[in-house]
Amino acid sequence: MKKGFTLIECIISISIVGIMVGLVSISIESYKKIENDIKISNTNNGIFYFINTYKKYCMIQECSGSINFDVSNDKITFVSNGKQIDEYIFLDGIDLYNPNLINHKMNIDNKGYSSNAFTLKYRDSMKKLHTITFSVGVDYAEIKY
Repeated sequence: MKKGFTLIECIISISIVGIMVGLVSISIESYKKIENDIKISNTNNGIFYFINTYKKYCMIQECSGSINFDVSNDKITFVSNGKQIDEYIFLDGIDLYNPNLINHKMNIDNKGYSSNAFTLKYRDSMKKLHTITFSVGVDYAEIKY
């Protein structure tokens, strides 16, 4: 009785393993892209929700406040009457970049309006830059990919 494998058996086995590794790596890349797309959507929605919530808060409470962009900690905070009310922390892999605002602060008056037009930039986990542009005095914002 012969011991060992023939050359054809070895080639077939290696081919099957190679195909399986290729399929797994394609699946992992697809998963990472889907995960990144979800993070982008959550980040855009989270930023809009956070800003609009506290614009409305200032209007209802008839107080002013500010939304502060903390680039070093990748978070946004809302401050009113000298107290931090809430914060939005960016998801892992999302990096906030310097918004073009003085002191990284968006001021909101007691009517819920902001006199700051600005562009907020962040990088996703695939290192692609995304921008959100906010206009003055209106609820208009534009997302660019």
